[in-house]
Amino acid sequence: MMSTKSDRVVRILHPPQVFIALDTCSELFREECIDFDKTASSEEERADLMRNVLSANAGTTRGLPLDDVVDCQHDDDDAIHHAIDLFESELDALSNACNEQHEELRVLQNLMQTQIDRSLALSDQEELIHQELNSLEIDAHNFEEESHLIIHSCRTVENEIAAMSHVKLLSIPFTIRIHDGEGDRDDYSKQHNAVVVGRYPTINNLRLAYRINTKAGLHREEINAAFFHASQLMAFTLGLYPSFKNTVIRIIPIHPCAKILVNLPEGRTVHNLGFDTTNSSGADTLVQSNHVPTQSITLFLALLSEVSAHILTVADRNQKRYYVEEPSPPPFPMTELSIDNVDVTNLADSNTSAWSSVVFCIAANLRWLSDDLIIDDGFAVLNDFKPGSDDNNDEGNSSKPTLPRHPFASYANALSISSDELRASFLKDCSVVFTARTKEDSDGYSTGSTFFLPCLMKPRCALEALARSIFRAHVDSLGEHKYVEKDGQSKLIYDPERSGAEWWTLVLDTPSNGESPTDDGDDQDDEDDDEVGIHFDADYGLEEQLPNYTLHPRVATITYLSDIGVPTLILNKRSPPPTDHEKNSLNGSINQAWLSHPCFGKHVAFDGRFLHGAPGEYFPSVPRINVSEPKSKKMRVDDNNGARHALSGKRVTLLVNIWLNHCPLESEPLESELVEKLTTPWEDTDKEEDCQSNHKAGDPFVMPFQWNLKKIDSPDILNKNVSLVIASQESDGPAGNEHAVICNRNVDIQFGASMNDFHNVSRLAAEDNGSIAIDLEDGVITLAVGKEVSSDDDDDEEN
Repeated sequence: MMSTKSDRVVRILHPPQVFIALDTCSELFREECIDFDKTASSEEERADLMRNVLSANAGTTRGLPLDDVVDCQHDDDDAIHHAIDLFESELDALSNACNEQHEELRVLQNLMQTQIDRSLALSDQEELIHQELNSLEIDAHNFEEESHLIIHSCRTVENEIAAMSHVKLLSIPFTIRIHDGEGDRDDYSKQHNAVVVGRYPTINNLRLAYRINTKAGLHREEINAAFFHASQLMAFTLGLYPSFKNTVIRIIPIHPCAKILVNLPEGRTVHNLGFDTTNSSGADTLVQSNHVPTQSITLFLALLSEVSAHILTVADRNQKRYYVEEPSPPPFPMTELSIDNVDVTNLADSNTSAWSSVVFCIAANLRWLSDDLIIDDGFAVLNDFKPGSDDNNDEGNSSKPTLPRHPFASYANALSISSDELRASFLKDCSVVFTARTKEDSDGYSTGSTFFLPCLMKPRCALEALARSIFRAHVDSLGEHKYVEKDGQSKLIYDPERSGAEWWTLVLDTPSNGESPTDDGDDQDDEDDDEVGIHFDADYGLEEQLPNYTLHPRVATITYLSDIGVPTLILNKRSPPPTDHEKNSLNGSINQAWLSHPCFGKHVAFDGRFLHGAPGEYFPSVPRINVSEPKSKKMRVDDNNGARHALSGKRVTLLVNIWLNHCPLESEPLESELVEKLTTPWEDTDKEEDCQSNHKAGDPFVMPFQWNLKKIDSPDILNKNVSLVIASQESDGPAGNEHAVICNRNVDIQFGASMNDFHNVSRLAAEDNGSIAIDLEDGVITLAVGKEVSSDDDDDEEN
């Protein structure tokens, strides 16, 4: 039986199976060919048999009658024809089967060729895969090498950051190099292969000299510039020690020639610390003198001597409390009229060698002075003036600071005022001293002044007294707190001579009737008045001089003097390190925040390095349900005029920053003229001869406020901790963004949660004590740092 086409269908999967199928089909085809040959042989035998039969019949029928013979022949012909027909049918069937087998064979050959082509294609792909695997192995090897390099670079950067966290503040802008002899080089010069000309000391690569030297290329302009930098160093140092007082000599670092102002009973005189290159009419002229006025050098020496003596006196007085050993003095002993045991009053102007030695000794003592302050992780720490402290300062490395105690802390009812009349007077004083305002569009930072109350200064008014109470609550609670040095001895973390409270007030308009700043209306500008832009608290006077160094207070505090206004938002985001010149570390999401609503007498404190502000559009003010304001707070009599008190609808706060070991350069004590305008009665309760008072003689003194915060280590427990997530597609989308200037950079603050979610969090925070902790999902509040703010940008905006 011949196989049909359906019986020989081969399933093609892979080239090996195809070959097996072809072998099987070929074997079947051979078997059928054999069967065909056998059938053909059988038919031939039958044909031979038929021929033999016919032959036999022919012989047999020879004796038969003709009719019988004809009948027999006729039957045989029919049988033969029938046999032939059958044979032809079988031949046709075999031909058809052969054709089918040929067709199947052709199909199988085509399939085999297709599989061969596919096999070649797979081989090519396999080759490509092997090449890609080789490339991946090479890339993996390169990646491993690059990762090792990156890890090494990261470790190097970490070491640099660790080193930069203990920078010496005054030594940054003032590099002073002293050369011990003719042509000698100091360590810096040897390390950088710097050329030394003579034995001139240098400040910021400018030679500090007594006389010009045309042969050495030393001219008046370079000497003037060197003494200008020296006068700047002196001015910086005076700013670090507000307790130092000298009303006679004042140095003025101006360009091109610094000045020394002398105030004497007989009059005021001005002396040039260098060469005056202009005459009285302002026209340029060449001064005939070839040396710096000796009287100016003498006055500069006198001021330097007094400042150095003051620094050593402070260190001496507090030696047992602050320093392990006696601090080292300047390298050359000084008095107001001598240095290195040389009386400068006996030196003639023509004695160039002696005056050059005097200038050399002054430069050496200036270098000692420039090592005065150290920045550690954004805070100012003490320097003990030990030799070799450039490489290893124990104060900066010994322990983490005990302040701030908490990243955020809230204290309800920390302040109380005894009567409505005193409260009205107190709020009026806040309005009198209020000078800060929200920044204009053309301003980089908010404008206005802050005031400074040195730690050891006695308060002259109720506001200064409250600032001192806040400072003492956070600092004096340390008591004689000490930490152990590596040698087993101990010292305090701050110097009262260089510590104090920076304070100011904010008196800002608020939306009426508790409306949120997002309410529709045309008075949007008015409703934004109580917003405070996102910012850092820092010494901005220092930042102006050193843009990459941000020095912060240890603790920033807010004391609320009203129950209305937008809440304060504190973000767990620190300022960039000094090595981050592009401020890239500000970029990215912030994941932790706190929100604090105003409540009269409430006090909050947080890490002075944290970013904060009062963005009322996203966290609006909420009416306090549980707070009932006395009528006297809503309407007070001002002086005796019968007028309504102007602060009934304002957000009033007292802000106090706790500074240790540093005084902000541009913050000054409250002016005496302004103190006299304050009306709240005050008398210093410390019983000393020089106690301060401004209340009327004979009237009984009533303490205008009561500071109730006794345990700074026990803040209020925040009952709620909420989370904010980015806006979903079903919501109205992200709330928006806000522009700010942070670290002298344009920064875009993106608020990624929905506006409704932000407002709900503000409502939750208004409950209980008005403070709440917030967990922020990535993207809820994000900072994007832009270009640096330049003076040209400000000029363009003003025009």
